[in-house]
Amino acid sequence: MSMLRSRNVLRRSLADEENSDWSTPRQLPPRRLKNVISLGVLFFLGNLIVRILFPSSSTSYGGLQLPRIEGRDVGTTTTTMSALLDAKSDTNTNVDASLVGPADSNGTSASPKAGAKTYANTDSSVFTKFMETTPLTNYSYGTTDVDEFTRLHRNYLLGKQQELNNSYLSTKARGKDANGNNITTFSFACSSCGGFIAGFRNQIMGLATLVMLANYGGHEQLLFESVRHKDTYGTNKFNPFAFYFDVEHWNRYSYNEEQYQEKETSRHPNWLPRLVFYDPDIHNELDPSNFGYKAKATQTRPYGFTGTQLFGRYMHYVQGKGILHKDHRRNPAEILMLQGALRPHPALQAVVDRSKNYLLKQASSSKSSFRYMTLHARVEPDMQKHPLCRDKKVLNLHDIIDMIESKWKVPPVDAVFMPINRQYLEKEGTLPKDFKNSTKRDDTAINWIAVDNLQLLNRLTNHGDSEDGKSLSGMWNGKVSVIEFGSEALGGTVYGHRPSTSGAILNYFLGLDGHIFIGTEVSSFSHDLLAARFFRAFNNSDSSAAAQVSSGGESDSGRNLRNNNYKYLPGGLEEWITEDMVDPPNFHC
Repeated sequence: MSMLRSRNVLRRSLADEENSDWSTPRQLPPRRLKNVISLGVLFFLGNLIVRILFPSSSTSYGGLQLPRIEGRDVGTTTTTMSALLDAKSDTNTNVDASLVGPADSNGTSASPKAGAKTYANTDSSVFTKFMETTPLTNYSYGTTDVDEFTRLHRNYLLGKQQELNNSYLSTKARGKDANGNNITTFSFACSSCGGFIAGFRNQIMGLATLVMLANYGGHEQLLFESVRHKDTYGTNKFNPFAFYFDVEHWNRYSYNEEQYQEKETSRHPNWLPRLVFYDPDIHNELDPSNFGYKAKATQTRPYGFTGTQLFGRYMHYVQGKGILHKDHRRNPAEILMLQGALRPHPALQAVVDRSKNYLLKQASSSKSSFRYMTLHARVEPDMQKHPLCRDKKVLNLHDIIDMIESKWKVPPVDAVFMPINRQYLEKEGTLPKDFKNSTKRDDTAINWIAVDNLQLLNRLTNHGDSEDGKSLSGMWNGKVSVIEFGSEALGGTVYGHRPSTSGAILNYFLGLDGHIFIGTEVSSFSHDLLAARFFRAFNNSDSSAAAQVSSGGESDSGRNLRNNNYKYLPGGLEEWITEDMVDPPNFHC
């Protein structure tokens, strides 16, 4: 039977999902139900015997098996703490390739718009000097021009494609496998929308849905040129997936005919669709100018998702509805993405590692191990106005800082990284120049919460606009530096021209490696960081440097550090991940 189908025909299961109440299970007749239960018991016993006699070498995730593929990157970054500590002694040398090379990597409120005035700390000249002495253009083909970089990287990938040919690592599209079986391709054939829009994490939710749908339909390939990301809160321009993310690394997680002797038939396979280039001979019904279907197309070559409902489907999926979840748990493909299959382009990863190095240089501690906290204080004005989950919100930054300093009387980290949207705070938290101080604060036109939060943020970060020059900057009475990275962290790189999406990616992957993470239940960014940290720490399978840092004799010694996750609530800090959890909590606000 041909693998080609009419573009307008849905499989029975997909059509059912689109037109039914996903949360209502289908009822079975009593006799059939009894037979199903009996078969289920026999299957369980048989499976148990097999597990005992033939133990698996893979990492267990409940009912899922996450295989350790030889050559697959297990860690998150090659930036080792010893390398960082060695680099700390010399602030005027270029960052070594071993520090910010094409490494495994392990987000956030929106990054400021292009041209917005932001600081990593109060003395912007220090940060500027640091960036000038750590140039990164050797990771972007010697250019900071977006178009030139995109062209050069495309040529690089095409060159690697010729070298790899039919390897599963190659970006070469194939119509048939080695055994003559059809290989189909999936595409984000959305000619009207231009690509993924909204914030960075919402875009990744859409991408995860696209990937899971490709797997569910049995499509082993995905046209990565059809996946484009919008710099939504910056330039509003689209750039291809390969501009932001590492295509070569992704394909290491794709289906490997050499290692999988028997192809899985599950609708939820434990691999990702291989990223491939458009091929006019194989994908002859797609218009490459907009990756929409040609006017007279009658067959789906490639198969394409033509709607823009991916984010909505993702929200149904995380609630255990629809066809994409596996037994009401996370889909194996999304787990792979969270574990590290989706990582920044090496040039953007270099920015992440440079920022981590800057964090180290601002730390006042001289300990042999360097640790930092990621604090996602979601207190911007837009969160004040957000109507949902009000009982879980803490909108005053003072309260959050008090919770942290009360829990840890002695600083548990050497620096605090705080991803926050300064632009939003400055817009509503900056008092008018002609404002006269009022102790009663009876001016209802002023957002006093934003005013207080901005003033504290300026004090914590020793920001240049801080009016109180006498107060100690940082936390724990000035013992620990607090650092925010805005668009200036992208300075001198090609990503400075796409500040919003690039800044969000920087914040996400930098925040992921924190020794301690503190976030909020009312933020999808906090939940995404939590999920990634959870799956990278599950069953202590995370062997990266970030998970192996000594805890210095604290109570959590020997524990995977990605389990150090807390959420702030009106009643105080609560541990977010407990030892009995088999899944990270889902986002419901």
